[in-house]
Amino acid sequence: MSKPWGFLLWSILSLIFFRIFDIFKPYPINLIDKKIKNGLGVILDDIIAGIYAALVLFVISLYTGKTILFFRHFGDVPIIDLLKWITSI
Repeated sequence: MSKPWGFLLWSILSLIFFRIFDIFKPYPINLIDKKIKNGLGVILDDIIAGIYAALVLFVISLYTGKTILFFRHFGDVPIIDLLKWITSI
């Protein structure tokens, strides 16, 4: 699969899994949704749904052997140099 289509596939999958977790609200998302009724509760349940979706995508990437991280496009750039560049911005 070419890179743009691979990115599009992972993006669509991430949206689908995020919406599944956001709609069905598994633990602890349902607890936060019930206990915190202000804007913080709305944001927190979305953050946890996003974390759950990211974990599912990570497991899928481990199972399929396909990477979803953008670091693969940097080739020979050492990760330490990349992190130094990111923190210098």
